[in-house]
Amino acid sequence: MEAHFELGYIKKTSGLQGVLLVQPDTDRPEHYLGAEAFFLEENGQAVPYFLKECTLDNKGLMRVQFEEVEDADSASRFVGKKVFLPLHLLPSLEGKQFYFHEVIGWNAIDENNQTIGSIVDVLDRGPQELLLVKSAENKEIYLPLADDFLLEVDRVKNELKLIVPEGLLDL
Repeated sequence: MEAHFELGYIKKTSGLQGVLLVQPDTDRPEHYLGAEAFFLEENGQAVPYFLKECTLDNKGLMRVQFEEVEDADSASRFVGKKVFLPLHLLPSLEGKQFYFHEVIGWNAIDENNQTIGSIVDVLDRGPQELLLVKSAENKEIYLPLADDFLLEVDRVKNELKLIVPEGLLDL
């Protein structure tokens, strides 16, 4: 699943014709309506399910019908599964925008151009996104990932330049 990103998950079936409702985890689900297939994880592999139909409803859910899935019983086995798409379908970002997956392995740099460490994860499960950074001494450091702290995204050098709140690195 390394070459894929998570688009969302299959929330439930709709009707008797095998239509599935996908809860997208994106600000622009309409960007992905023209996809040829959605990928579901099966035994650790990305398995493509080709789309017969994919539209957006008035609640922001994607109404999807896979080829060869013709009824609610056949569709029900997909409920709860995560939906993935290939990374190349992500729109390019510029400026200080970035995808969380793309900065893994990059260096975190402070406002004085000192390397803090290597970014190993982006934690977005709470009210504040955090970067998990490993220092050269193998120390785990959590840095807030707020717009006010982000100075620069350097895709050439693979670096995020950040303002580090005073005393945070001493913890």
